[in-house]
Amino acid sequence: MFESGSQVNLISEEIVKKLGLETTPHKKPYPLGWLNDKAQLQVTGQCKLKFSFGSIFVDEVEIGIIPLDICGIVLRSPYLYDRKAIFYRAKNKYLLVKDGIKYFIRAHKVKNNYTLINLGQMKRMINSCKQ
Repeated sequence: MFESGSQVNLISEEIVKKLGLETTPHKKPYPLGWLNDKAQLQVTGQCKLKFSFGSIFVDEVEIGIIPLDICGIVLRSPYLYDRKAIFYRAKNKYLLVKDGIKYFIRAHKVKNNYTLINLGQMKRMINSCKQ
């Protein structure tokens, strides 16, 4: 998921375990107050995630690990900035630039039922799932 309101890259602990990613302690652990003011979520671990969109666009990011169950991966605003991302709402596509090459990434595929959510929707989902 791309989230232009977020300032951190995040991945769920479950995906890290399923993919068998190598983890390291985070150099500067920090709380995630923007997700939920009352939750005590801390980013204490990190890993490198190599990912692709299709077979052509391949990238790698340093990503914080948390118990994230509303989506698997959140790529932050600075990632989008670094990739000079432009969202074309009418075409429902992102333009990303990596190594001087332009890539168009479809934001939503109806047949696979993928959904992108914004920061406000994420906060509401987390707050509604408080235990």
